[in-house]
Amino acid sequence: GTNEELFDLKQGAGGIADIEFMVQYGVLRWAAKLRNYLQFTDNARLLEGFIECGLMGRPDGSRLADAYRRLRERVHALALEERPAFAPAREFEDLRSGIIECWNGLMER
Repeated sequence: GTNEELFDLKQGAGGIADIEFMVQYGVLRWAAKLRNYLQFTDNARLLEGFIECGLMGRPDGSRLADAYRRLRERVHALALEERPAFAPAREFEDLRSGIIECWNGLMER
């Protein structure tokens, strides 16, 4: 066994829970502007709503949607192997820093 650092795909900084929190925060913050998008519960649809309603730039919204999809795919693949939702930290480094950047942009404004 190697001693490399692991990243918790669900709860780690820049992981799935951070994206889900940002989406829920956006729904609450922008409910009045989202109108028709409020019927959706999936994160990808809601992120598209943020972009379409001009509440989030397309680069950030797309980055979060893609990251969410990639992280979830990995969690599902690991679950099928009956393995915990952890991956080598360096593998998702860029993706995570992008998520954290979006977090800082959203939460600081």
